[in-house]
Amino acid sequence: MPTPAPTYQTLLIQYHQLPWYKKAGFWLSAPRLAWGLFGYKKNPDENRVKQLIQWAKASWFFKTKFEQDICNIEPDTIERAENPHSNYNETIGSIEDVIGVIARYVTGGAYGATSRFHREADTTRIRKITNQLLLAVAYGMESKETNEPVKASDAGNLFKSHLYAKELLQKSPKFLLERGDVTDWAGRTFKNITAFEYALWAKDFKMIEMMLHCIPESEAGDAIRETLLEQYKQVTTPVDAGGGVTYTHTYDRPNLDALGIPDGTTTSVTEEHTENHFDVTPLCVAYQDYNTNFNTLTRPQRDAYWAKLIGKLQRLLPIHILQRYCDPNTPFYPPPQFDGEFKRSTNFYNYVTLLVSSLFGSNLSSDFGVARSKTAGGATGWDSNLRYVASPLDDLAAIRQLDEVSTNEIEKITSLLSEPRHVAGPRL
Repeated sequence: MPTPAPTYQTLLIQYHQLPWYKKAGFWLSAPRLAWGLFGYKKNPDENRVKQLIQWAKASWFFKTKFEQDICNIEPDTIERAENPHSNYNETIGSIEDVIGVIARYVTGGAYGATSRFHREADTTRIRKITNQLLLAVAYGMESKETNEPVKASDAGNLFKSHLYAKELLQKSPKFLLERGDVTDWAGRTFKNITAFEYALWAKDFKMIEMMLHCIPESEAGDAIRETLLEQYKQVTTPVDAGGGVTYTHTYDRPNLDALGIPDGTTTSVTEEHTENHFDVTPLCVAYQDYNTNFNTLTRPQRDAYWAKLIGKLQRLLPIHILQRYCDPNTPFYPPPQFDGEFKRSTNFYNYVTLLVSSLFGSNLSSDFGVARSKTAGGATGWDSNLRYVASPLDDLAAIRQLDEVSTNEIEKITSLLSEPRHVAGPRL
């Protein structure tokens, strides 16, 4: 393997000629690289070059840039590139090329020469944080204080279970304005949506309260609120006037017999919907029908209706509603006011498996439906007749109450976003 001595020597010379403040910046962005350059004055051998590449992989600045370029390249397999100034969007083909990038980063025109790298690094970072924020909101991961811990494996490793929406937004509330794609726990895929718009559609007013509290009372904060107000207007404008949000949903729909009872088969369907908000009406109707027809249904019919129809409609709920079922502190009877804090939990006692489980990764909609009613400590999962254990009418009343409270709280958002919080001082 060729040793890139001239390029490496150039790198050393350019590094040691940097003014102190640019050296300081380099130390901050790539401390191990900077230490290596500070303490090593000879031409590198093969092992030294390998070490240099490992430092490049680990450094804050180059780790982002080279994420797709060199992190999967082993030094032993790298061949010399024909063009030492190759396009860095392509796989970097030589160690000399890698060191060349680092050398150009520390030249006299360092920041201008690497502005493209900075832009690409920033774009990658913004996209990653936006995706994480969208997943945190769609999976009800509000904060460490409000959530019971969730194992990432329970949710199919879709999100980092130690990262919450509040922690992300406290560091940078501007991510409320960033758009991305997200698939929520029910399998709905939203394209080009913001975390705020998703929470509006889901009517997760507690998540929205947290979001608004993360916005500073400053001129920059007022600019964020102004943009969120425009998002609010878009989501709440009637659909026939061009408002709402659009998503696609692929799922297995239960097939019903002549009596409206699931017959045990399903049909895979893909639907596109444009809505202002999630609608709980189908679940409420199913609760009412189940209770009305309970005495005329056979035991197998009751089981099928409860687990496969009501369970399926529960599976379609935005996760924050199911977190209300599982909140260990708030039974559904009598119907709560939903005006205080609640514990975001997805844990429930599964009477099918006789285990405490998470809704994430569970067989809700195929093996069981969940109930709350008067039950203390959280939700329970049942695969069959439960009317004498927990009345579905209790859950029906609570869900209607929650929807009404959510609607009222969402309507208050315009006033919270409309008034500037920052008052400029006198100009001197």
